[in-house]
Amino acid sequence: MNCEDFSKLPIYLIGAGNVATHLGIAFHRSGIAIKSVWSRNIDNALSLSKNINSDYTDNLNDINNEKAVYIISVPDIAISNISKTLGKNNSILIHTSGSTSIDILQSYSENYGVFYPLQTFSKTTKDIEFKGIPVLIEYSNNLVNELLISWCNLIGVKSTNSDSEQRMKLHIAAVFVNNFTNHMFAIAQELSETYKIDFNLLRPLISETFEKIKSFKPKDIQTGPAIRNDHDTIKKHIESLSNNPDFAKIYSFVSESIIQMHKKEK
Repeated sequence: MNCEDFSKLPIYLIGAGNVATHLGIAFHRSGIAIKSVWSRNIDNALSLSKNINSDYTDNLNDINNEKAVYIISVPDIAISNISKTLGKNNSILIHTSGSTSIDILQSYSENYGVFYPLQTFSKTTKDIEFKGIPVLIEYSNNLVNELLISWCNLIGVKSTNSDSEQRMKLHIAAVFVNNFTNHMFAIAQELSETYKIDFNLLRPLISETFEKIKSFKPKDIQTGPAIRNDHDTIKKHIESLSNNPDFAKIYSFVSESIIQMHKKEK
């Protein structure tokens, strides 16, 4: 089978969560047809199918009767069982996980790969511009590689070859950059509400923080009481957080991490 044959196979989107939703919309806008959307939640499958002009189902047996391309965008724990069901026709199995090895697919097909867009996705954000988003790809053979690259070209993203170990390490870094950072914002908002402070007062600071890291190494622009070894201020802040011991622990731990990181330079 050649790459052209691969490109003519029907594509099924397995999942209707954050990643699947934005990926499905990006494919649809780029002219890549999705034949059907599967989700355990039929309402989610229906909602996404309306946006990408596809069929929908909550039954895997409805869509596993032909050789096809399956984009598996589900929680990591579900990838193996779903792949087992879908791989019976030696179909092309592609998962979108950052931390799951490509090897999880090898028992179910000769043609498999990974298509991992390195971006944060949320259904509350209606439009995400895919152009410029790095997509990490991995593949079992050149035919799958060519298929993945063709998708990247069509939706206007940059593909980067990355093995499973590299992808997991990058995913760890991404958790720090996005998930943990967003949690810090959530803590700040909760504290603002507790102290009856307008959270909007912090938005210019948030914007400036992200503007700086566009031009400088984050480590080189660290500010605050921890890098100054201002233990008096740190102590006052922790005491002020005494009514919320979890936040106090986070404040203390992160402050100590900053102190130790910059102590190595001295």
